[in-house]
Amino acid sequence: MGDVLGYARVSTGDQDVAGQTMRLEQAGAIRVECFQVSIERPEGTEVLVNAWSIETADDSELHHEWTVPIGDLKSTLEAALNKIGEWKVRPRVPTW
Repeated sequence: MGDVLGYARVSTGDQDVAGQTMRLEQAGAIRVECFQVSIERPEGTEVLVNAWSIETADDSELHHEWTVPIGDLKSTLEAALNKIGEWKVRPRVPTW
């Protein structure tokens, strides 16, 4: 059997990918990496945006945070997606 590629997603703050990740690993996935962008409730005129990458094979985590005026939310979300794009292509050390 070839390598298993899986996809897990959540769409609300009260969900997490732990169960999906477990099922992917049980199905034979050799590595699962989860990416997440979150937007916190605005405080005053600013909003907090977070981008996360969690590698389940070695529990490594990458995080980037932006605090920006609400009017800059769209460009900040684009920046968060670009950051995740950078993380997806970064060199990795095999964990097997």
